[in-house]
Order: sequence, then structure tokens, then C-alpha cells
Amino acid sequence: VGGGGRGEGACLLLPPSPRKDEGTSVDREEEGVCSPCVAVAARIFCGGDQSFVTLVQSEQDAAHDSRRPHPSSLPLYLPSLQRAQELILASQSQEDICSLVQRFFSSKACLNGSFLAESHYGTGESTHSGVDLACASQVFFSIRLRLQQLQAPQLLTATLCTELFPSLLSGPLPSSPECLRLFHSLPALLLSPGDPALEEVVPFIKAFLGLPSKHKTSIGNWLFNGSREYLHFWIDKLKGIIVKLLPKMKRSIDENEKAANLIKSEASPSMTEMDKEAISTGLELLSYIHLWNTTHKDVLSHTEFHIPQVTDVMDLVYDYLCWLENRPGMVKFCSYPFVLDPCAKAELMTAESRVQMHIAVHTAHRRNVEALFSSQGGLLDLSPSFLELTVNRPSLIRDTLAGLASVSQQDLKKPLKINFVGEEGFDAGGVQKEFFMLLLSEILDPNFGMFRHYDESNLIWFSDQMILYESLDHFTLIGVLCGLVIYNQVIVDLPFPTALYKKLLNKSVDLSDLTELSPSLGKGLEAILSYEGEDFEEQFQLSFELTRSGLDGIESVDLVQGGSHKPVTKDNRKDYVYNYVQYVLTGSVSEPFQAFSKGFMKVCEGKVIHMFHPRELMALVVGNSVLDWSLMEEVCVTVCVCDCVCVT
Repeated sequence: VGGGGRGEGACLLLPPSPRKDEGTSVDREEEGVCSPCVAVAARIFCGGDQSFVTLVQSEQDAAHDSRRPHPSSLPLYLPSLQRAQELILASQSQEDICSLVQRFFSSKACLNGSFLAESHYGTGESTHSGVDLACASQVFFSIRLRLQQLQAPQLLTATLCTELFPSLLSGPLPSSPECLRLFHSLPALLLSPGDPALEEVVPFIKAFLGLPSKHKTSIGNWLFNGSREYLHFWIDKLKGIIVKLLPKMKRSIDENEKAANLIKSEASPSMTEMDKEAISTGLELLSYIHLWNTTHKDVLSHTEFHIPQVTDVMDLVYDYLCWLENRPGMVKFCSYPFVLDPCAKAELMTAESRVQMHIAVHTAHRRNVEALFSSQGGLLDLSPSFLELTVNRPSLIRDTLAGLASVSQQDLKKPLKINFVGEEGFDAGGVQKEFFMLLLSEILDPNFGMFRHYDESNLIWFSDQMILYESLDHFTLIGVLCGLVIYNQVIVDLPFPTALYKKLLNKSVDLSDLTELSPSLGKGLEAILSYEGEDFEEQFQLSFELTRSGLDGIESVDLVQGGSHKPVTKDNRKDYVYNYVQYVLTGSVSEPFQAFSKGFMKVCEGKVIHMFHPRELMALVVGNSVLDWSLMEEVCVTVCVCDCVCVT
């Protein structure tokens, strides 16, 4: 009964009936005891590490049972916080209210047994917590308000910090899902409106982080299977705590840097240990929520986790360097890339590119100096400081592929310089952009034979007709070109779907990616998944194969071994759709994609690239195609240049 008698959840496992003052009839024959007698549970007690029940022969005996628990024992049935609310609101004595707060808020069992919804008997690790969160929020709010009216708001904080949280941090671990309910409901109290008290929030988060992975996963399931409003509440409050502490964190870093350089700094509020723990534990809890979001197939957009104030307040380049050097004693936001918005990640990508360019140029200069001193009057083989490509417009593809074929990976990190034969001019960026646009528009043309164009979406994907490939090396060089686009911060229109960027970042692809590439095909597969009729097989008449246009006409491809002889049914249709998607986006184009990825990573391989969400990486290449017209209206100014003409 109730977590081994430890008092953390003992009141949770009472049956829904009878009431507290009634006995519970137990048919002993149903329990395997051969007796016509009926036993009645008169009282249930717990103490130490044991739980006890006293049985009597009949309902009448239950009322006259003279056995009583020892005065020091704890009754299994504990009042809930709803009852505490009634008593606290009704009492006029601050001493009584203090006693009530200490009694109720120091008990894990009381917190776990409060706010139970009607469906709480179905509590499970992957279903729900059985907690009525609206009731919890209302009760917590009214109790805090009452304490504020009595000018005793710290009473609750003191009880939590001196009694409840120490038991969470050092007490025995919860033994069942019911004993985790307080971790689901308590944030409604700790993260209540206003500025949360760090002395309350930090110990709670530390207790959560100390739970076994299985228990944390259960809480994550409850959070994502429950109210979206409550989920947003967790995220917004945690982000708010971090945002509030950012200026202090920035000042603290500046002070440390000045102290390291023996520069006297002006007095300013420095970070306390509590502040540091609030940021670090808050980011850790956000990282778990972000992980749960991925597990639950991105219920929330990745943008929900962004904290744009990090870019505004913090020196991200300094943070990046500290992260690379793994400097101890400070929080590095680069360790939590999900909170960084695209602007922050683009800044980091620029910083990483400049570092790599500097290293490449420095290496070239060092080689030149070594060559100068080691030469004995012969010709010097000097290494250029740029990745310089000289191309002719009529033979743009051939010249580019030939120029890149012999370039080392180290040279690819150098600043790019483009020269068109017979054209004078300085490449300040415009020539690069024209070069990439002309080159990629030709090489990605479906008529070139390496990519297939999808008319519905106006996107392209790797061709699955291997005989059309002149060489997989061409795909490697195309990957290099696409990498150079990002590395040199050039925005061009690459008509690839999100699936490409997912695969480059080692993320799995799914039906939504195929739907983006081919909407009609995706909708057809969605119709297979959503069909509820009993005549599924007669309606669709499918097997685990697909047909495609080959060089010799229409051909069939098995999606699994013996797929042509395996019918698609309602039971295995998910497997059919999964294998279909994987074949189109992965299996049929494995070799060309791997070659493309190899070339891309020759340029962009680094730590920052893996911080990006696939859609963020896509936006870095092609720009943002979604225009905010309301923002444009706000920033644009209409100017009258004459009586009849207005220019905006």
C-alpha cells in the first residue's frame, strides 16, 4: 500500500469506494480462501516501512472495533490541499495558519494525494498523472494570496525549503507513478504569476533532475499528453527566469574578465550562487522538455524554445570560444543550442567560418615563409591566401568542377574569390552570388540528369536512375558547392525540400517530408493511414511494392523482401507507408546523397552546423520566404514627393 509505507504516496491507493467512514467488504473466496465468511477492512494504518489493515467479521463489528492505532502512528488517509485551503481561508489565527501550512506542505503524501481528477485511477507512466491542474492552480493561488494578506508570504517558502525539498533531494526515490504527481502539479505553485522565488524553484528543479530517467520520462509524457496551456506555462516561466538573470550574468562575465586582466571594475550586482544554479538548472530542465518534444514528434515548434534576448545581451562569440575550450565554472549557451534563434546561430556560424578562414590563411602564410627559407634559388611554390576560381561563362560547369577537383579540404576553408575570364572587377560579394546562381541553376537542372524535378512543389530530389550519372564524384563536387554557399554566407535559391537538411543533420525523414516534395503522393499515403472502412484490402488492393519509371519503362520495386506477395492490410499499413517514404527519400538515392553529403561536410563540417534545426539551416541557404507584412507597414514611411505622387 502506498510506496512501501514511506508516506510519500500512501493515501493514493485507497479504493474509490467506500467512503472513509465505511468498511470495505472482501469476498475471501475470490481471494482464494475457502471460507464462506466475509471480512471487512475496518481500518488501514501505515508506519515505518510497513502498512497494516485490521479486518473484522462483519459490518456490525466494524463499528464496534476497539482496536486503535498507536498514538505515534500515521493514519493512511491524509487530508488534501483542498481541505487545507478551506481551513487556511477560514482561520483568523496566524499561528493556526502557520501550523496548517507546515502540516500540509511538508507532506509528499498530501501533495501526491491532492487535486485528483475522476480519472486518477488510470494513472500510468505514459498516460496521465490523474491531477486536476486547474484545481491545483486555483488552490495554490488562493493560499498564496491569503498568506500575502497576512503579510506572511515567506511562511510557505520556509516550509518548502526546510521540509519538503530536503525530503525530495535526500529521501528515498519514488516507487510508483502515483508518487510522482507532485512533480507535475507543484510547478503551478512555484511558477505562479509574478517573479518566481529562486529559493523555491531551484531546489525543485534539482530534485527533478535527480530522478531516474524512467521517472523523468513519465513526467514528460504527462506534460505532453495534457494541457498545452500548462506545457507553455512551464516553458515560458523557465525562459522568463533565464531572461531576468541575463544582464547579471553578462556583468559577472565582464567583471571576471576585468579581474583576469587586472582592470578595476565599477561596483555592480554580481551573480549569486543561487542565480547561477537558476540559469544552469533552468536550461537543463528546458533541455528535457525539448527532448520530450522531439520524442512526441515536435508537438511544439522549435521556435517555442528560442530566447532571443540571449543574442541581444550576451557576447555569443565569447560564449562560443569558452564552449570550444570547455572552460569550467560558467554556463555556456552553446551547450543548449535549442534556445538560440537563427540570428544567434548565424552569428556563431560566421565566427566559426572566420576562425577556420584565419587558420587556413595563417597556414598558407606559414608554408610560404617555410618555402622562402628552404628554397635554394629555385622557383617558390607559394600557397595562395584565397580559394581562387577562374571560370569561363560558356564552360562554367566544366571549369568549376575541374577547379575544385584538385582543391584540398584545407584550401576550401579559405575566402572564396571568383574571376570570370575576360571580365575585370573586384569580387566584393556580388560576383560570388552571380557565380553560384548561374552555376547551380545549370547543374541542378533536371535535364542535366542528376536530379528529378517535382512539378507540384517545384522542388528537386536526387534521381534514382543511376545509369544517368556520369560519376558520383559530381555529386561530391555539388555538395562542396552547396557547402561553399553557406560557408561564404551567400544566399541562393536551392530548390531542395526540408528532407535534404534533415538528412545532412542526421535527422530521420517522415511522411511530412515526402508530402512537401510530392503533395499528391503524400495525400495518397495519408488516405491509406486514415481509411476506417472494413473493406480496406478490397478498396486499395496494395502490396509492399511500388512502381516507378525506369529506363525500360514501368518497373516494380519490392519495399521489403517478397513485398510483391505481401498484401497491405489495416494492421500493417503503417509499415507500408514508412517503407515507402524511406525508399523514396533514402533507400533509392543512398549513393548520390552520401556523395553529396561528403562534399558538403568537407566545407561545413564543424560544431556549429549541428546546432541548427533543419528549417533553420534551410533558411540560412535560401533566406526566409515568409514576409511579415504587418512589420513592413510599421517600419515603412510614406513620403510625398509632390502633390500627386507618394512614395513608400
